[in-house]
Amino acid sequence: MDLNILKEILISMGLPTALVVFFIWAGHKREAGLVKRIEALESQVSELNRALLKQATDLITSFVEAVKTRPCLLSRDELFKRGNS
Repeated sequence: MDLNILKEILISMGLPTALVVFFIWAGHKREAGLVKRIEALESQVSELNRALLKQATDLITSFVEAVKTRPCLLSRDELFKRGNS
């Protein structure tokens, strides 16, 4: 906020009004900074979640392929079902 504007408000409307205007302006500036930080953090979390999801999907896919070729990785119940079908 321009200091001249604050001086004009102080002269024309008094100290209480100037203080209210100053604190509203300061709160607005603080909130704007917090919004930027929150958006950056949300973006970072989103990117990390995407990367982890891709890794998990790849791992599950490779495990499923391994289970298809190596029945010993299946549980005893699964082997029993495969043997009876």
